[in-house]
Amino acid sequence: MNSPNLFAIATQQARKGNDLSVAQTSELIDTMLRGEASDDDIAALLLALKDKGESVSELVGASQAMRRHIAPSHGGWHARHRGTRVRPFRSRN
Repeated sequence: MNSPNLFAIATQQARKGNDLSVAQTSELIDTMLRGEASDDDIAALLLALKDKGESVSELVGASQAMRRHIAPSHGGWHARHRGTRVRPFRSRN
């Protein structure tokens, strides 16, 4: 299924108040993250989901897709635990 049809079907489904499946949401987010979806398609889908309210299956599908697109960190600065002592902010004014 090409992405315009995928987005149109999912948007219509969400507008009717029906939840998207994990697989369907994952495919939609993959398409977005690959840059293969138009801004209009993305906006329509996200607004429909916001109006409906996101379901657990939609959140799971979105998180699975985002995890697949995470780039590994190679070197550079890494945050390190420096203890539990909290130092208050001190103004120099």
